[in-house]
Amino acid sequence: MFVRRFLPVAVASAAIAFVASNARADEAACIAASENEVSMRKAGRLQEALKQLAVCAAPTCSSEVNAECTKRIGEVKDALPTVVVRATDSGGNDLTDVKVTLDGLPFASTLDGRAIPVDPGKHVLRFESAGRPPLERTLLFAEGEKDRRVTVVLGQSGAAPVEPVSVAPVVPPSSVPANAPEPVVAPASPSASSRGGGVRSAGFVVGGVGVAGVIVGGILGGLAIAKVSSAKGECVPANNCNANTNPAATQDMQTAGTFADASTGLLIGGGVLAAAGVVMVLVGGAPKERAGALWISPVVTAHGGSLGITGVW
Repeated sequence: MFVRRFLPVAVASAAIAFVASNARADEAACIAASENEVSMRKAGRLQEALKQLAVCAAPTCSSEVNAECTKRIGEVKDALPTVVVRATDSGGNDLTDVKVTLDGLPFASTLDGRAIPVDPGKHVLRFESAGRPPLERTLLFAEGEKDRRVTVVLGQSGAAPVEPVSVAPVVPPSSVPANAPEPVVAPASPSASSRGGGVRSAGFVVGGVGVAGVIVGGILGGLAIAKVSSAKGECVPANNCNANTNPAATQDMQTAGTFADASTGLLIGGGVLAAAGVVMVLVGGAPKERAGALWISPVVTAHGGSLGITGVW
């Protein structure tokens, strides 16, 4: 009677203890999954983090753990990048029968235009299609990057045939007969007309420089005369520049002297250059067997300058 009376109580107690033990085990698994998600998320393994959150968000977990994990599921999904992969042939036609691997692991068996989740970071995508050489792309995916478009072109296998190129045979030096005469190459020599044309062109340049010098010398001479006239009007006492006491008149006289010296040098040098240019033009117009030479030497003095010209024709 005693055993029969207390047996149901014992069975019920054992059942309650078993249920409580299983509940404690489930709660421990929930907490462990929640902690694992944190470490996996820090490592950038967001897809594995979602799997852990699915465990701790189950109804068997406590309400506190369940609510926290449910909230984190939304955060991880927002941070998880997605990619839309496409492949075309060399003509731009879409290919669907393409196998894609991610870092050596299966990623997509066919291409259907759908977005595929991928962990953030750098990854190597490898595309393989029958009859075409494989292609690899290294890409960097950022957190929160959604529906990134990646398109690759897979060409046909085998290269196009290359047309043969005809090349003339090259005769090695050893095949040339020993008694063959050596070619004689005459040294190039400029003709008399080309030499004369060069001298004539140089004559135009020299003559032009000389004419420019004469013009500038005339301008400076006119400025010198103007400065002398101005100085005479500024001399104190009037028109007595020998006993002048006006600094402005003295400065104008010095400037007039500088202009006069420069004018003299340019007139002499320009005239010589102009004459030399005329001679060179005349000499260059008639070709001769003997080449001419011309030397122009500048001569500078304290009060002017000149040019010396020496020639051989």
